[in-house]
Amino acid sequence: MSKTAVSEKAEMQGTADVFCINIYSTTIVTHKAMRITPASFEGDMDVETSINTLWPSTALSEHRAVAWGLRRLLNWIKEEYGDIPIYITENGVATDNSNDYDDTNRIFYYKTYIDEALKAHSIDRVNLKGYTAWSLMDTFEWNVGYRVRFGLHHVNFQEPNRPRTPKRSALYYADVIRNNGISLDKEDEFLYGHFRSDFAWSVASAAYQIEGSWRADGKGLSIWDKFAHSPFRINNDENGDVACDSYNKLKEDIELLKYLKVTHYRFSISWPRVLPDGTTNHVNERGLNYYIRLIDELLAAKIIPQVTIYHWDLPQALQDVGGWENETIVQRFKEYSEFLFDRLGDKVKFWITLNEPYIIANLGHGYGSAAPGISSRPGILPYKVGHNLIKAHAEAWHLYNDTYQAKHGGIISITINSDWAEPRNPYKQEDVDAAKRYMSFYGGWFANPIFKNVTPFGFRRILNWIKEEYNNPPIYVTENGISERGTNLNDKWREHYYKLYVNEALKAVKYDGVDLRGYTAWCLMDNFEWATGYAERFGLYYTNYSDPNLPRIPKQSAAYYRTLMQCNGFPDPADGPHACLETPLEGTTAIPAKTSGGHTAVVTEPIEKDESDFVDFLGLKISTSDAMIALYVEFALLIAAVCSVILLSVLYGALSNENCKCTDR
Repeated sequence: MSKTAVSEKAEMQGTADVFCINIYSTTIVTHKAMRITPASFEGDMDVETSINTLWPSTALSEHRAVAWGLRRLLNWIKEEYGDIPIYITENGVATDNSNDYDDTNRIFYYKTYIDEALKAHSIDRVNLKGYTAWSLMDTFEWNVGYRVRFGLHHVNFQEPNRPRTPKRSALYYADVIRNNGISLDKEDEFLYGHFRSDFAWSVASAAYQIEGSWRADGKGLSIWDKFAHSPFRINNDENGDVACDSYNKLKEDIELLKYLKVTHYRFSISWPRVLPDGTTNHVNERGLNYYIRLIDELLAAKIIPQVTIYHWDLPQALQDVGGWENETIVQRFKEYSEFLFDRLGDKVKFWITLNEPYIIANLGHGYGSAAPGISSRPGILPYKVGHNLIKAHAEAWHLYNDTYQAKHGGIISITINSDWAEPRNPYKQEDVDAAKRYMSFYGGWFANPIFKNVTPFGFRRILNWIKEEYNNPPIYVTENGISERGTNLNDKWREHYYKLYVNEALKAVKYDGVDLRGYTAWCLMDNFEWATGYAERFGLYYTNYSDPNLPRIPKQSAAYYRTLMQCNGFPDPADGPHACLETPLEGTTAIPAKTSGGHTAVVTEPIEKDESDFVDFLGLKISTSDAMIALYVEFALLIAAVCSVILLSVLYGALSNENCKCTDR
């Protein structure tokens, strides 16, 4: 497995504003020791996968309709990576060509899956921000060609004009969007409710799968052009030469979206269509103009574009020099991303760097079942390619965050695909561990380097370790902080870091009784960071090294940390406005008002304590927090009593045996 340098890890960490996930099915996982040779990605996991044949089937044997897996996957993301905003960027079902218009199976699929998403949102408090149905229309489905259909709209591939016709599922999905969830007149077994008012309802497509025009207007060849034209690679030797002909049917596709009344549309840009040889040395303006027209039409229809920078169609010219195996691809991808940010960034506010890097790395370079079709080094090459993919993503994210985010105000992330892994026997630890490994290998392979860069729970644990190891001495945290590179003053990640770490410190004090006396943030300003020089920036204040006067400029984290200190912690928004909040924190109820001098102040009013904050406990009316502490104490005493009974029983048994021995003598 590739070893990631410390500097590379720093580049990768935090390089996503939201968590984008594609999910279609659920897999049963059991532990199994696999052969070491031949080396493979699956062999490294030591798991065996299967499906429950009782689960509803689809046109793809490996895709069973298991809606509850979606809710569990969303909860896994929440627990594994924190309360990060989540967008479902692909979810759908494959059907065959029989009775395709009256696709009740697809309606059932969307109905059950969206309901599970709603449960995760409303019951589990998962920060779900959007849902994307795959796909807008029937498309060229990679290796299976046109044998199966995912579309909400039927495409007649037998006619040169490729007409689109809405299926029954399109009507249903439009109804779901109109009601912003499952409407109140649905069956009783459903959870009824609505998503947040700004929920992003989207539908998706990918350039190679719908555009066609594979040699039109100066477009370069892609690895999928070559792969699909290779014998025996694709079902029925089909290809995407024409596909849905969306390159020539832009207006018609926009009408489909307007009919659905989606708020967002996720599509990808064909790298070889805009940069035929993969580099910025030659720009194909005619190809770029197609996407400019598409984006303009979307915005005119009040539909927000969600643009995937790379959806598998690498320029063949780059593959000829090693493709994703060659480390130079990282710089090429960065240049390609910068080109798009520069030309389209003023209109696009939602970017996705890579679509499903697992498919690129393992299916493309392990199994060889996807382009570029390499299968000679399954135990080595997928990891190398995966390493370059995550580096390329990180470079693009940092580029956007440091150079374009302040100007354009958009967000950027990566789309990761993962099914939910259910242990075959939930009471067998080996199967539970196997399911965790499965999730780590699939979901965690690319998510962990991005979202697991801070571990605030470790902060609380080390404070407790000091308490237990050294008899609860007074503790002062004398350094705690995080580095970010670049010149961005809007350092949300540092603010997020301090929020989580200081909150864990508060838990150590309130819940664990740690004698914490003080906290020191590292550091006041950006400075010389030993071996890394001036590249790493830990400061609450930005130091401008290019100015001889070395001016200090406060970052956003400086204002946040100041508020944190003024409040001496985290005031509960439920208690009403707090005077310490000069600028309201997320979730507060402070109201800004104009003073006579024209300045903004925070209006605060005393609020009486709600009776709901008190409970009856053993005949006494006490606060909920005191009741919780009392329960903890009572539980601890119960455990102590049980242990005492067990100890006395053991001693009594030992004495009885001794008496028996004496009697025998």
